[in-house]
Amino acid sequence: MNDILDDSAVLYIYPSVAKAIGLRPAIVFAALEHLADDQHMVTISAQKLRDEVILVWSVGTVREHLKKLEEMDIIRSFVSNEDSFDMTKTYQINYPALQIMVDVQLKGKVSK
Repeated sequence: MNDILDDSAVLYIYPSVAKAIGLRPAIVFAALEHLADDQHMVTISAQKLRDEVILVWSVGTVREHLKKLEEMDIIRSFVSNEDSFDMTKTYQINYPALQIMVDVQLKGKVSK
């Protein structure tokens, strides 16, 4: 039984983030945060993110919510490879933008 409860595969969803940006974008954010390095960056394709972390959604759904996070400026993306067949991007988490969004949505103020 303990094998199925291996916490290395657990995503922690912050309620304040989910309330501010929506549950599905918060799940994608949590997946990126789970994989990010010390510079808050992760290089991954939507397909691999879906296959390794978010198993229950289609690749299209994952891409849709990655795009929403980019539009909110919570993540920034950079093309990692110039090859047209390689859909890998590097995503950088923008914590200051996330903090502002949480503050505005939950408290009606902007932190300094």
